[in-house]
Amino acid sequence: MNLTRFSDASFAAFSLAVIITVQCPELIAGDSLKDSSQTSVAQKKSNMRLTARIHSVGLFAFAGLIANENPAIDLAFTYERTYWNVLVVKAVDVYDIHSPYDFTLALVYANYKLGPRVTVTPYAGFVLEQTHSVAGEGSDAMALIVTSYRLAKHFSLEHTGRFSNLVMDRESFDWLNRVRA
Repeated sequence: MNLTRFSDASFAAFSLAVIITVQCPELIAGDSLKDSSQTSVAQKKSNMRLTARIHSVGLFAFAGLIANENPAIDLAFTYERTYWNVLVVKAVDVYDIHSPYDFTLALVYANYKLGPRVTVTPYAGFVLEQTHSVAGEGSDAMALIVTSYRLAKHFSLEHTGRFSNLVMDRESFDWLNRVRA
């Protein structure tokens, strides 16, 4: 990897991810963007998790698409309660902090079981596009609805409906559907 292509902010985010991974492995509890059918059965009132990930390309997990070809880092913070949860993700393009892959995503969500096999998880929050400022052009409200049908203990089908540009730029309303097994 050519370190001369790192921007100062990208290098700082990369360093933070490495430090968290090496110094605090107890904070890295797994993928915070887990399958919505795998709900927590812990009896604690709350659970917090910080996940640092390094990607060979910029991957937007909720859409299942590659946002750009540069390596990327994201930090995901999840706070889980009995009836509601919070997810905050900060993503940074390692080579170019002004690329479209520099954003912050903050969502509140809850899991609703509709029987032993079906789970519906609505999310509501916002995306801050941070290509040149804290909340640049493209920042707007977002909603997601994830419906999961568990076929077996470790196999489920999942549909994600993502709705973005709900408030600020309604003319650019975006609706994306993704199905995954």
